[in-house]
Amino acid sequence: MNHRWSLLICLVVLTAGTGSHALLVSQFSAAMAQGRIEWKVADFQKETDLSKRFGAVTNCVVLVHVQGGKEVAFQRLDEISSLMDDAAAYETYVADAIRNYLP
Repeated sequence: MNHRWSLLICLVVLTAGTGSHALLVSQFSAAMAQGRIEWKVADFQKETDLSKRFGAVTNCVVLVHVQGGKEVAFQRLDEISSLMDDAAAYETYVADAIRNYLP
């Protein structure tokens, strides 16, 4: 079975996008190189289907489990907005969620 994990992030907060991508590169580069994690950027305000599918109403990171080309599960990380001023807490929150969500 083909397991791929995608990270989707709103473009509304560029700091979140930059921080999340930097975190992936620094802590998950092997999983990215293996194709286990795929980085995607999305704007939930423009792509309203994403907002409906993931229930995104504010800036967030969404971890999506894609299997066989289909989304089978997701986890929305809503706390990023409250952690934007604390880089260490933000990084820990996102990295822990990724580690817990990966198979």
